Amino acid sequence: MPREHEGEFRFAACRERLTLSAFEFFTDRCVARLQRHRKLRMPLTTPSTHYVLVEAEAAGAELDPWMASLAERGLILDGTLAQSAQQAGELWALREGISESLSATGLPHKNDVALPIAALEAFCGEFEAVFAREYPGWEICLFGHIGDGNLHVNIMKPDSMPGCAVRNGGKPSLASGLTRRSMRRSVILSKSVKAMAA
Repeated sequence: MPREHEGEFRFAACRERLTLSAFEFFTDRCVARLQRHRKLRMPLTTPSTHYVLVEAEAAGAELDPWMASLAERGLILDGTLAQSAQQAGELWALREGISESLSATGLPHKNDVALPIAALEAFCGEFEAVFAREYPGWEICLFGHIGDGNLHVNIMKPDSMPGCAVRNGGKPSLASGLTRRSMRRSVILSKSVKAMAA
């Protein structure tokens, strides 16, 4: 799902009288490290740069046409709807395993940023542009509670840094954390480039 269509996505949910109890966001870089560490399978066939995990309070019959309408309007590229508590847990494992996977596959410098939801797209674009220009060897992994404007910014240090620390008598120290979340209905969606441009 493209970053710039989050507002339209949320409006569509309100119009359909769906209650979004969670609206989580993560990038393909997070997914790559998650798959590398936990070997979890992405349930979508269409790759994307941005993904959202939505928890909505609605009957399945209401969610199916809503997802179809999002796809028709170019707001999502692909999506899946949990049909059981087990499937919902598998979707949430993608989001909840990110922090651990980042620490297990590299040296993350972690920051939490609180922004107005409308400012998130501009912030992410500017932040990534600065690092691409000034620190091209560093990887930016973004995820968080996008519905609340809370973004977890993870700057992955180059792989050569641990070796440098060890050679000089040091040892890298990593922190990780996981959260548990109660489940209702969960949907994972990938944003389209068209949706990001609106």
